[in-house]
Amino acid sequence: MFGDNRDKIVINENAYFYKKKESKKIAKAKITEAFKAVSTKKLNNLLLKEESKSITIKGKKITYSICVIKEARKPTFISEHIDKWLEIRMSYLLIIELAEYVVISKKNISKLNDFLKLLDPIDYSTLSSLFINSKTSFESLSLQNTNISDSALRSKNVASNNLQDSLSTLGASSYVIQNLRLNDEKERVTLSLNTSRINKMGLKKGLKVLFEWCIILCDKIEKHKPIESFLSVFAAPIDFQKESASLKPIAILLDINHLLNSINSGIISRSYIQIDGEERNIDLNIFATNFNRLKQVKFDAGSDSYYIDNTTADDLEIKINKNSITLQSSKLKNIILEYDGGSTKSILSYINERNDFIINFEDIEMIYTKRKLFKDHRLLNNIPNFIKIFETHDELNNTTSEKGKPKATSRKFEKKSVFDVVETKYKDKFEYFICDDMGNEWADHIGVTEDLVALYHSKSKSALFSASAFHDVIGQAQKNYGILTPNAEQLAKKKTTWEKFYKSSTKIKMLRKGSSVDDAIKLWKENIGSPNFKRQVNIVVDFISKSALEDRLDKLKNGVSFSDKNQVIQILWFISSLINASQELGIESKVICKP
Repeated sequence: MFGDNRDKIVINENAYFYKKKESKKIAKAKITEAFKAVSTKKLNNLLLKEESKSITIKGKKITYSICVIKEARKPTFISEHIDKWLEIRMSYLLIIELAEYVVISKKNISKLNDFLKLLDPIDYSTLSSLFINSKTSFESLSLQNTNISDSALRSKNVASNNLQDSLSTLGASSYVIQNLRLNDEKERVTLSLNTSRINKMGLKKGLKVLFEWCIILCDKIEKHKPIESFLSVFAAPIDFQKESASLKPIAILLDINHLLNSINSGIISRSYIQIDGEERNIDLNIFATNFNRLKQVKFDAGSDSYYIDNTTADDLEIKINKNSITLQSSKLKNIILEYDGGSTKSILSYINERNDFIINFEDIEMIYTKRKLFKDHRLLNNIPNFIKIFETHDELNNTTSEKGKPKATSRKFEKKSVFDVVETKYKDKFEYFICDDMGNEWADHIGVTEDLVALYHSKSKSALFSASAFHDVIGQAQKNYGILTPNAEQLAKKKTTWEKFYKSSTKIKMLRKGSSVDDAIKLWKENIGSPNFKRQVNIVVDFISKSALEDRLDKLKNGVSFSDKNQVIQILWFISSLINASQELGIESKVICKP
């Protein structure tokens, strides 16, 4: 019917590998449904269609189905259809069935979700170690942070001739590997662990070569047993089905970076609310702002549901399924994303398809993200090291506010304020001490002396172990790491502020100690150029007691229940985030609190 056109197709050895959920052969009707879905019912534009064709290659029987689609569509740079102003886009979908496995190769294809429900991705542990041997070098890693602090570095990419020799593994257990590139001297392979994609880098080849490659890899997957390797230092995936019944979510962070990038790049052309058949455009930046912070999860015993505390969709809940976790919300179903090609999907479908969220549980070591459940085995074991960053002062037992209520005649902060404790305890350790609590501050206090710049971030709260207050002050600290090495222009802009009085309505000088702001800035610049320059970040809080925290962390480690368990779990994750980020940047960190 289609002549020899199939034999002219050349594509890369690049495909998604899956295992069937059921051992039986996939029905031809399912293939037909998939082809209809991806061609958006424009069947007249199918240039090639072959369904469930069986062939034998190297003694192995395989079944393949392929369609090639030609689509004319409106360009993204016009608002309405103009006659003859059309873009031509070519797409293809190739489905290969080999015994228990299915391999999919595709380009410009969407709306395949229903078909993918028949399949499971290859196990993370299997795929991550499939190509590792004694000669393997790890050339690049794309990593996602599992820490729930919204100020933590969300992701990072690292590359080297061999990362095993050059990458520090400090804090590695809090990172999940998303993509990696390996080289074993014979071939270079890129793996996407969250989508089960394997890409052998090289020239495009015909379908017969692709079929042979798929046969070899499926056989390799079938026989492979996961092994320990350099990658084992990162967060370890565990069996979701075995743990799902005991999972109790307590907090969730939505990672909206990919959504924002898709909007900024034009991949998503617009968004709108669809109610009773009517459309109203909405600004997704508002949605992103509302969801860019950690959200608490509340259990409703009446409905046996876990609801996410937020102001955008009050029906948003976490659904723990047999093999995964998804979000549910009738309100978010009505927010529609429109892509530059004209296709649409709800923002709820977008979030669930990408699984761009991180969930914490009552079991502190468990983290769910990217359709996988991970366990940070080192978190509880690191508690003794976490406690070492705490420094105590008796004076914080008596504080009642962050800075008090300075009067017009005040020359210093009130006695029972955290600001006064900081100045009393630390001001004399520096040549220059500056209060920067003036709106767009770098820190509440900044200390500058030879070869050292220290930032002090203060927070007062009456409630003991307030996770939200600790989250705020940790976030402020992590946001301002770069300020420890400011450029000349940034320092010049601060000069005028630092030469004023606090709030312009008191007699509290912003320069709390030192000869002049000019001299403080001069020394700061000299420090940055010094080989012995040390940078320090200090969190000062009066709502955490070190001894009480140690007691609760011991209970956590021993599985003993207590009333503020969820708050302490989140505080521990924030401390872990602070330590890991500080170690990566070579910054010393301390948490100053009650004894």
